[in-house]
Amino acid sequence: NDPTIEVMANLVRLADEMEKVRALVGAPLRILSGYRCPALNAAVGGAKASYHLQGCAADFDPPVGMTHDEVQQAIKKSLHIAFDLILEEQAKDGAHWLHFQIPLENEAPRYLVRDAQLDRLGGAITRTTPA
Repeated sequence: NDPTIEVMANLVRLADEMEKVRALVGAPLRILSGYRCPALNAAVGGAKASYHLQGCAADFDPPVGMTHDEVQQAIKKSLHIAFDLILEEQAKDGAHWLHFQIPLENEAPRYLVRDAQLDRLGGAITRTTPA
């Protein structure tokens, strides 16, 4: 699971934006998943075009005392966090986390805010809705 030089550059950009999220919520973030090499991404059932493969996505839990939706909405309202997608993901087995994604290099942020249902932990997204 060793990132390339290009992926490392994306990870630095991701860390910069995640630090802004940490400052916004005023508490440490528990990161569940970040960069994934193709083999790891396949092993966890990640999407074939996952931004995790490029070092442009992290999954995390909200800090104690905040809900997933509260963190998601705070990021949505922030004017200084350059995100591509903040996705509240919930699997049928009860697992629940936030997926934070920055744009690929040289692409503009889309500022998408969505909720997603997954068929299983690490599984395919079966439904998305605007948050």
